[in-house]
Amino acid sequence: MRAGDIESAAALALAVLEPVDGADWSVPAGDLEWSCWRTLDHVVDTLLLYGSYV
Repeated sequence: MRAGDIESAAALALAVLEPVDGADWSVPAGDLEWSCWRTLDHVVDTLLLYGSYV
């Protein structure tokens, strides 16, 4: 992984999340039982855990 990869990932995350700023994140995430907020929280936790192993 290179520094540019991290910058690209951050730019992609911003591009995906910026349009839904202000949306109701308490609604189910697609067809999941979890809310959008809980799903995002899980993704972030997983990435942080992975980062701690690297």
